[in-house]
Amino acid sequence: MNRTRLFAALVALISTPMLAGSPLHAEGAELSAEDRQQLDEALRLGTDIFRYDQAAWHTTDAMVEDIGDPAKVGIRGWVIDEIDGTLKVIYFRVDDGVYRPAYSASYDGNTVGARMVHGADSDPLEPRLVEQAEARLAPSDFQFMRCSKQAFNTVVLPSGKPNGGHYVYYLVPQPDLETIAFGGNYRFEVVDGKVIADRTFTRSCISLGAAAGSKGEKLAAMTISHLLDPVPTELHVFAVYTARIPIFVLTTDSNLLWEIGVTEGTASARIVRRM
Repeated sequence: MNRTRLFAALVALISTPMLAGSPLHAEGAELSAEDRQQLDEALRLGTDIFRYDQAAWHTTDAMVEDIGDPAKVGIRGWVIDEIDGTLKVIYFRVDDGVYRPAYSASYDGNTVGARMVHGADSDPLEPRLVEQAEARLAPSDFQFMRCSKQAFNTVVLPSGKPNGGHYVYYLVPQPDLETIAFGGNYRFEVVDGKVIADRTFTRSCISLGAAAGSKGEKLAAMTISHLLDPVPTELHVFAVYTARIPIFVLTTDSNLLWEIGVTEGTASARIVRRM
């Protein structure tokens, strides 16, 4: 489908009410069980990436207020312990191979609490949190296509697979509040401290403006083509939380146009037409 037809289709969709019916229904478009499972996983992971990234952002601000430069106390990264929907972010150091907390704080989606500076004699992290910390550090020697001079933001999530591994995301920081970086992001699957699989989500660096048009108008939506999967990925879901506007994704492999949106804090994906 050429750019002119795609643009015209998106203008029509943005200007008209949402179609009723199943969120995955479009005439002539049916998902396989495998694709539907992949989409459900993308919605879950994208939501958790956003939750964990927000927790890290807000607790990092608290940490800097409380201890100053994290490098001076040897902080190597952070892990998250989720308890009843509250995310406890633990910033760790490594002393002679032993992982210990240096700072911790909790984030409930709105406020930061339970701020604590941990001393040099603090108890080591629990083994399950050490696994998360080791997973975070495992991809450090990987050769990256860099789309930003800034250091990656990192998020570690349980993969949900029987092998007990983790997904480690290396994410390009937003260059400003008006821009979403779609290119240059990576996912690593780590088991027992070793990377067993990796992927990127684009073939090139690409960023889109999220807050204002060329004349200062507020954007109603964004659109992007995706070449690597038959359904949108967790990075599209993460992006829609960050952009706070719908994102239309054209998956060229399946030739489908999707709308990704967030309603009352919950992300959803809808096929709007076959292209």
